[in-house]
Amino acid sequence: MTLPFENDTRIIINKLAKRNVSSNRIFCFFNVLTIALAISLIVGISLFQQGSKISEQKILNQMQQVTIGGLTAEQIEVLKKEPDLEDIVPYKHSDSFLMDGIKFEAVYMPTGFGIIKSYELVSGTCPEQYNEIVIDKNVQLELGYQLNIGDTITLPTAGSKTEDFIITGFTDNVETGTFYFYVSPAYAEQGVLLSDIPYSALIRVNGATEMGLIDFENTVYRLALSQDISRNQLYFNSKFCSSLISGSGMGGVLLATLFIAFSSGIVIYSVFYLSVSNQVSQIGQLKTIGMTEKQIKRMIRKEGYRFCLFGIPAGITVGIIFAYLLEPNGITIINAIATSILAIILGIIIVQISVYKPAQIASNISPIEATKYVGNDPELKENRVQNRKNHIRLSPYSLAVLSEKQNRKKHNLTIASLAIGGILFMVGATFISSWNPDSFARMGNLEDGEYYITINHNTLVNPKPYGISEYQVNTPFSQELMEELQQIPEVKEIYATERTAAIIEYHDEQLEIPIIPITPDNQEEILKTLPVDWTYETLVKQDAMVILGTSVQKEVYHACPSIGEKVTLRWFDGTEHSIDVLIAGTSEKSMNEGFYLPKETIEKLWGDMDLTASLTLSVPEYEKVGKSVESKLNKILSRHPDLVMETLQEVKASSANTIHNTSVQVYGVSAFVIMFSIFNLTNTLISRISTRRKEFGILESIGMTKKQIKKMLLHESVLLIIPCLIITVVAGTLMGYLLVRILSANGLTYFQYAFPFIPLLIYGVCLIITPIIISAICLKIQCRNSLVERIKAMS
Repeated sequence: MTLPFENDTRIIINKLAKRNVSSNRIFCFFNVLTIALAISLIVGISLFQQGSKISEQKILNQMQQVTIGGLTAEQIEVLKKEPDLEDIVPYKHSDSFLMDGIKFEAVYMPTGFGIIKSYELVSGTCPEQYNEIVIDKNVQLELGYQLNIGDTITLPTAGSKTEDFIITGFTDNVETGTFYFYVSPAYAEQGVLLSDIPYSALIRVNGATEMGLIDFENTVYRLALSQDISRNQLYFNSKFCSSLISGSGMGGVLLATLFIAFSSGIVIYSVFYLSVSNQVSQIGQLKTIGMTEKQIKRMIRKEGYRFCLFGIPAGITVGIIFAYLLEPNGITIINAIATSILAIILGIIIVQISVYKPAQIASNISPIEATKYVGNDPELKENRVQNRKNHIRLSPYSLAVLSEKQNRKKHNLTIASLAIGGILFMVGATFISSWNPDSFARMGNLEDGEYYITINHNTLVNPKPYGISEYQVNTPFSQELMEELQQIPEVKEIYATERTAAIIEYHDEQLEIPIIPITPDNQEEILKTLPVDWTYETLVKQDAMVILGTSVQKEVYHACPSIGEKVTLRWFDGTEHSIDVLIAGTSEKSMNEGFYLPKETIEKLWGDMDLTASLTLSVPEYEKVGKSVESKLNKILSRHPDLVMETLQEVKASSANTIHNTSVQVYGVSAFVIMFSIFNLTNTLISRISTRRKEFGILESIGMTKKQIKKMLLHESVLLIIPCLIITVVAGTLMGYLLVRILSANGLTYFQYAFPFIPLLIYGVCLIITPIIISAICLKIQCRNSLVERIKAMS
């Protein structure tokens, strides 16, 4: 506001700010680019996060919210009349089977009706007759020949039998290692692969998207109770349930926004500080003719606003385009407008905070100080280097050191900016380098080997009340099978794991639970959950049970017994039995969650029944002989339909995409911060050289060669780069090592520390080459003017 006795200087200040911006194109370019980059990333990340949620919700709106297993066709017809259901789709799928090493699975799922979306045809029509199918078109690559609509394909069905199917259409499924073919309603009822398999119902509940998670679950439970459906038959869509939990995941966006704001603020501050350094003479002249400190601050702030005027719209445009390219189905006009408004406000705040200190420094410059400033003066604060030697030995290195001392503030700002980017890059590179793909794939079933063979128990395909124990009655891991596996010469070790399943009756519900024996490997963790006066022997004597990971059990079963409670345990060994057991101990979180009984108690209940639940096969030369061994195992398992195999190669293929996406994200964030740092380094070098034209001319006039000037600039760059690299390597390595140790200690054992030598080498080379190239280009441009012109040049 202008007081009555003051002159209105707003117009002239606006003109001065406009002139300062337009006259220094490099200064303008870096500030606008920095603001645009920061705003584009803030807008892009925010819209992408919102878009991902919207896109995911669109997918969830076409998916089942709950699957009900173990139904008959008649029960499904009754459910279709249920008013609480928004949509219901009958569903069946077979066990997977192999043909020429290719894994297939038959699926029945009507398409083209209702809300729930099943498979999508890319060509052809849905199957109607008994032997008609729709098949994934990608199977042609595996088969090695082309398929067309109307062709007949022969697939194995039961034992050595095969069946001919006519192709009526194709789908284009995401690669999962299994190729699905979709059958007709007639085949679902009568076909060999599906006739003995019960129906499942994919359902959506009216108004479910507006409910909380508890209300949704209770609604489903009431529905199940009214239809005499057990809770064990209910399978909730975990993604849909997660979408009902409060919290949009915007916390990560907020952290990223704050980090981007901080990083961009440092660069903008540094660039404005260098700009003020270059305008010392002009500011001194303006103060000489009466410009006040307040007006100088206003002029600097106006420059900031002008940069916002160009940088923010450009950043918003790029950010929206960036988000749209990543998530085209999730970007809405309302979200784009709201995010853009917030970005404008945030961008202005970032810039004004960043220019506050440089504006204050500019306002404190005295006219006398300005007349003494020649472009390479010491820092603009009152503290100056005192008691400097009157004489120094002139050399490119000594002049570089002198320049560094005189510009210590600029020097430190540039190092700090580069170090922040370097440390983050080192942490990100360490994170990715330490992520062992092999160990990641081995997490879980394949920790001790390359092949995992287990009981093929799928509750939707073949529901059994007592789970795998009903298979174990028939000894699927027979002595004959073990001998066949041991005869494979490449297999060096076979590790057997024992566990079984039972039912506990709790809160009027029957919960099928895994029963795991207490062994020396888990005994220490088990004993920590027990009362002080309890021992392992007490567990055996009391036939007591311990539950590890109750938080997981509550998610799975929606209920979990507490310590001190008694529950009825029912088990099956060919005959049903029951006994009351005491819950002697529990732990809320554990990496080995499950229901544990002493081995003595298990032997007492199940007798001499073979409780082998899985085998892990170790093949030391897996890379060489893996395919050969897999072929032999598939041939053996084809005679054991109750068993299924998982291979390390399959898991690696499915996990490769996760590792790749994470790597792109981590390196993307690191590259963003490094880009800011490089901008700051580039601007520092260009500003230094452009404001020292007179100095270089004088040095050249008294005998310094162009080669020596280049060497001096090289030394100055080295004085910038070396401290930055030292801080990056020391601090980045330490922080990266600590991150890996923390992750590993929290159960992510696939993180094994590895020093990121190659990423660091690439980063170091880029950091060294950048100042060399910039210095050479700037000197070449300056040398176009004669020596006299350069000496006469004003700073």
